[in-house]
Amino acid sequence: MEKMKILQSWYPTMLPSYDEKMHWKEITIDEVKQLISRLGFESCILRENIATIVSNLLDMDIYTKEDDCHVFLKRGEQFVLAQYHGPYLGDQEEMPPNGRMFFWFATVSPIQILVAPKTNSMTLRPQPQLQD
Repeated sequence: MEKMKILQSWYPTMLPSYDEKMHWKEITIDEVKQLISRLGFESCILRENIATIVSNLLDMDIYTKEDDCHVFLKRGEQFVLAQYHGPYLGDQEEMPPNGRMFFWFATVSPIQILVAPKTNSMTLRPQPQLQD
């Protein structure tokens, strides 16, 4: 089983193709801890201050990604996104009083494009997910 990736940002170019759909769910700090303690993790966080803030929130050592290479996600892959909202951080390594970190659990899945024969209209429908 692959380790859970932890990202600080997400871009559509990380997807294997443009025929993918993202499923997002906001999760709690406790849920993040459970996921990465069960699966292990690979940190894809590039900024030291974000890694320090996430480490403090999760009460575990979250390292920064050593190389500045691109992250590519595969179909069916799941990851956690740490998304900061608040004033500009700069190099600050503490969460500002009016800042907040959101955690998102995401899954990459292919989409099907269905064309209705009579109306010629298109519908996007996610493919069913296989359960472990």
